Amino acid sequence: MSLEGKLEDLGLSDIFQILNLSRRTGTLTIRRKEGKGLIVFNHGQVVYASIEDKKKLGRYLLESGVLSNESLEDALRIQKTSSPRKLLGHILLGLGAVTEEQIEEGIKKQIKDVVEDLITSVSGSFSFELEDYSKIDIKIDDPEMVFLKNGLSTQFLLLESARLRDEEKRVDVESHDDFQEDEEKEEIISKPVSATSAPAEKASRKDLSLLTAMIEELAGSSGTGEATLMVLRFASEIMNRAVVFIVGKDAVRGLGQFGLNFLNGSADERVRNIQIPLNEASIIKEIIEKRISYKGEITHGKWNDYLMSELGDAYPLEAFISPLVCGGRVIAVLYGDNLPGKNKIEDTEGLEAFIRVAGVALEKTVLEKKLREIKSVN
Repeated sequence: MSLEGKLEDLGLSDIFQILNLSRRTGTLTIRRKEGKGLIVFNHGQVVYASIEDKKKLGRYLLESGVLSNESLEDALRIQKTSSPRKLLGHILLGLGAVTEEQIEEGIKKQIKDVVEDLITSVSGSFSFELEDYSKIDIKIDDPEMVFLKNGLSTQFLLLESARLRDEEKRVDVESHDDFQEDEEKEEIISKPVSATSAPAEKASRKDLSLLTAMIEELAGSSGTGEATLMVLRFASEIMNRAVVFIVGKDAVRGLGQFGLNFLNGSADERVRNIQIPLNEASIIKEIIEKRISYKGEITHGKWNDYLMSELGDAYPLEAFISPLVCGGRVIAVLYGDNLPGKNKIEDTEGLEAFIRVAGVALEKTVLEKKLREIKSVN
């Protein structure tokens, strides 16, 4: 499979979804005026990413304080004289300069930063080439290149990039609000204020700014895939992990997730293998039938036990489940909790509002599509 085109026609988030769902292995090259980017996929997971003339693994390890300049220079010197070329990570491990876990964290930080930079690109070109994974490293001209053993989920990277952008938007809003507060300080000082009112007001303002930003972005979405991804993004601000299920005729099936981690295998693949029938009792079936959100304990039962087992063999202190309704029918269900933590879930009012708005937006998209089809026939 070869995939190429313009970013104006197909955005990087859509490309990520295609490569992840088709479990492709190869290299994705993004060419733009700000600099060429390269992302390596292994079975749909991202194992390496870089942008030319931007900082590489060694710099990340230095900045995190786990590697000294002397050790990095020694490792690069050894690498230059090695034949065939050894990976920087292997050399650093051999020198005892860093641990395997520290290298993994450095690579993950590099990948996240690269994706966050590239994801905002609206112009340029892209090309994806299928590759033999064992030979990809030979083609890449990066002396500090290291591949992750277990790649990062594309959905996680998209969610993380979106979360960082949302945080930047909220910082701008809060900075503006702080400026207004400074101007009104004399009036505020003259009025009695309770000890808890200010934090509560700031939390409410933060939730409102996030909801507003997400609704604005939702207006530009083009289908169920984008809408469910945005629901996961919103949920990631409130919960440690979440899963979106697509509702079929006879069963619900896992579609996407964030926050799940397993020692063996891909979390995305494991979620996509989850299947819960709709003709037997479960918390998912109950939510679909009642069409209302639920936040509370999950009771034991055959399919609830199965769901908890597939998500990590533990029952949360509290879970949140909400239906996504489009055209009078539940088309998806969001499940979320705070595992592995033992704390309750924050206020979900904003998330519930966004899920309702997402359903309305999808209805509008469906209607517009039908109108276009009618016009094309006439």
